[in-house]
Amino acid sequence: MGEQVARIAVVGCGSFAQRRLYPSIRLAEGIRLVAVCDLVEERAAHAAKAFGADGYYTDMDAMLDAQHPDGVCVIGPGPMQYELGMRVLARGHHLYTEKPCANTSREAGELAEAARSRGLITGCGFMKRHSSVYRAARSLMEREEFGPPRVIELRFTQGPYRAIWGIEEPMRASLIGQFVHIFDLTRFLVGDVQSVMAKLYESEPGGEYGAYTVLLTLANGGLGLMNLNMIESDTWHFNEYVRVSGFRHWLDVEDMLRLRYHPLRGWSEQEDIKNQVFTWQPALDLETEMLRRAGYVGEIQEFARCCLTGRQPTATSQECAEALKIGEAVWASACAGGREVTVGAAPAEP
Repeated sequence: MGEQVARIAVVGCGSFAQRRLYPSIRLAEGIRLVAVCDLVEERAAHAAKAFGADGYYTDMDAMLDAQHPDGVCVIGPGPMQYELGMRVLARGHHLYTEKPCANTSREAGELAEAARSRGLITGCGFMKRHSSVYRAARSLMEREEFGPPRVIELRFTQGPYRAIWGIEEPMRASLIGQFVHIFDLTRFLVGDVQSVMAKLYESEPGGEYGAYTVLLTLANGGLGLMNLNMIESDTWHFNEYVRVSGFRHWLDVEDMLRLRYHPLRGWSEQEDIKNQVFTWQPALDLETEMLRRAGYVGEIQEFARCCLTGRQPTATSQECAEALKIGEAVWASACAGGREVTVGAAPAEP
């Protein structure tokens, strides 16, 4: 008997969905794209034809009435995902959204609670959790020799960020729309963040160029340092670096491509080569390989399987709520001149 296939419907046919989600669905196993939906009929028709959907709609409720899918992906701005996501859950369907699933931790928590109360699952597009290199890093960190992570250093830079989704301050918007990826990655690698102390630099008040330096206190007693900035380019040219230190061990990941691991003891007892660094990086970087390596294929394939088994995905709406809480604490601390703020204590601004 072959593998059971999940019937998935997608709401949203915008540029991100057509560049990342739909191609990943085609590459994933065990998924049948039963329908797509968009308010713009031409866009829905194009996506259905390009990515092999059985049909297309301009009304979400009509699509759900006709198709009864196993799971529904809602892909768009945070406020749209929250509003339509609540409707999808109310109708009894499993839900997947891009990150963030909402603008605030409170709303993300509401999605999580709505799913829990109905026995449903939610998936959220934190694809870094499915990235081959970060999964390898976490596997190394789980070795007994590595021990609990003591220090994490994260750097993420790109070009300017604009005000989006009704958020007037671009640098606050960046915490919600972009840096939330880094907050979730932190939790994936080293666990919960207890408190933050953040400083904000802006090239001009309320402008699109700025940077955060954030000191983290981890729940396990360790420390972290983040460099999150939008000042190094005029375009969205990303640079990403993560280093985690255990006791007398460390590893780092650069641009989701290269992993280096420095264990206390290596593969040889020869005295002059004991201080060893093991390096791994993928051999290919084709577009389809990027979708797999970066985790896009893995996250949607996991959601589809969870729709059939009822198991919660690796990243859920609740995980999104926890990541957003870190961003809210960073904003509150920066606005207070660097005062230490407990994660979860800052207000979730509308």
